[in-house]
Amino acid sequence: MNEIDGFGIYKWIDGRKYEGNWKDSKMEGKGKMTWADGRIYDGFYKNEKRHGYGEYTWPDGRKYLGNWTGNKQHGEGIYVDIKGGMSKGVWVEGKRVKWIDNDSNVQ
Repeated sequence: MNEIDGFGIYKWIDGRKYEGNWKDSKMEGKGKMTWADGRIYDGFYKNEKRHGYGEYTWPDGRKYLGNWTGNKQHGEGIYVDIKGGMSKGVWVEGKRVKWIDNDSNVQ
């Protein structure tokens, strides 16, 4: 089997689409994944998982802008609510553990 390396686009039958870099036939480096329901992840991948800086957008407009490890939010990031309010926080393995700014208006 030939390995896929470099930039490419792949579409799954369930409506997902990945546009970005590949290494050894795996998503690796900068890329953008879109889902049929409107979710979008634009950021970095390592061994097919979200890893490094990335921006995730939910269909309702909420966003997470920050660090990822092993497909989960991990480290500092910014949460943007549907009204555009922004709050800085810390996430560990996909769960927010604290807000950094005292003026956070997001619960």
